[in-house]
Amino acid sequence: MAVSLAHDIANPGIRADHLTEIALALLDSDTPQDAAPVVLEAEAALDKTRNTPPPTILAAFARAAGIAGRTDLGTPALALALHTVLQAGDDTRATWEARAVASAATGLGNLDHALRIADRFAADQVHRIDTFLDAARAVEAQGDHSSADLELLIAQVAEGIEKSTDPSMSGWRTRVTHELIALHLRAGHADAALDLARRLDKTDLHRCALEFRAHLLSDDIPSAVSLIRETALAMPASSPQDIARRQEQAAAMIVEMCDSGHQPLCRDVTAQLAGTADPDVTLDSGLWARPWLTAACRATGLTEDFTRLLETLRHTVLVTGAHYATNTVPLEAVVRLRLWDRYHAEARRLNGVLAEAVLTDLVKAMLDAGFLTEALPLIDDLQDDRADCLALAAAVTSPPPVDLVKRSLAHGFADDVIAPLAALEPACLQEIAVQLRVIQPPAEQVTLRAPGDV
Repeated sequence: MAVSLAHDIANPGIRADHLTEIALALLDSDTPQDAAPVVLEAEAALDKTRNTPPPTILAAFARAAGIAGRTDLGTPALALALHTVLQAGDDTRATWEARAVASAATGLGNLDHALRIADRFAADQVHRIDTFLDAARAVEAQGDHSSADLELLIAQVAEGIEKSTDPSMSGWRTRVTHELIALHLRAGHADAALDLARRLDKTDLHRCALEFRAHLLSDDIPSAVSLIRETALAMPASSPQDIARRQEQAAAMIVEMCDSGHQPLCRDVTAQLAGTADPDVTLDSGLWARPWLTAACRATGLTEDFTRLLETLRHTVLVTGAHYATNTVPLEAVVRLRLWDRYHAEARRLNGVLAEAVLTDLVKAMLDAGFLTEALPLIDDLQDDRADCLALAAAVTSPPPVDLVKRSLAHGFADDVIAPLAALEPACLQEIAVQLRVIQPPAEQVTLRAPGDV
């Protein structure tokens, strides 16, 4: 009976878990019973689990196939990924995988898949809204900022925020509101972004940055400059560290202004900030307090202030960490100031797991900023994440460098290597599809494969 009932559990991993528990119960009972049939079924379920590709790899393959125009391969891969996550459990990994599949599906125009995955989280509003946010970002990544899909996803996120009234969820609501505003900004909805930003607490520094970007997007430069001054000079502060944080937020906004071509308007306020900045202040654990202000001085041509502020780094640090937590200065500022060698040296003083995590984040920031050549030595110093980062490095140029793809594959098969590999050799998609069991191998190849070969 146990075996018969277990067959109703579609997910082989969950089925194997339940069958194993039943087998142990049979063996531990006062009157031991024959558990062999249950053990055999558990082993069969485990074999099926091993033969089912991770949904994240299936989603990455579906994206690559979609880019290559191979919907005949991408569609069944996406369907298999969807089936897998819909049958999965509720642990953290399963949730993350489900969101990744929803994002891939939406990016390929399959919004209905994302909605089905979101429905799986009907009882968990946090995961449901995060799924919608991931899906919306995938739509935006396609450059379609006026699509009905994006509007629907934004509406779902907004509705979820409005329905959440639990006081204990206030931190989550603030975070999601920040992300919703960022969505509006990337979609070009300046008015909607500004309206939402103004509803947040005025002491929220992230709110200041989002409101500033809304002014910049709508080309309201006087309001943008006014907000910089208000953030740096008028907001209340309870400690020297709070003052430094406000000044840093204002300086980050100045850098954005300069990037937008408004450097002349920023010079005076930057000089005022640099003149009032306390050089002896550090943040938690001795973290450098002036990375953005230093970058702002460089951007506005204040050479002497730039040199003086950069000198304050001498007795501080860029990254700290202990146990399972790290604290770093903003990586974008590290990259702008080309401080990656210093950051790398400090990161290597942390334990292996923390060092790997912060250096991987730094590599991604460098690749995003276009520093491929400079990032390669740092990638070579990685261990667990080397294959992933080499794949990401290959993907940032077109066509992808063959050497980087080969080096990535030499360290293992990373999800992100599929796209550059397919770009170099589209025919490989067919073989990858066979390996992932998305399609059956051609009939003439079946006899060449040993049983169980993948």
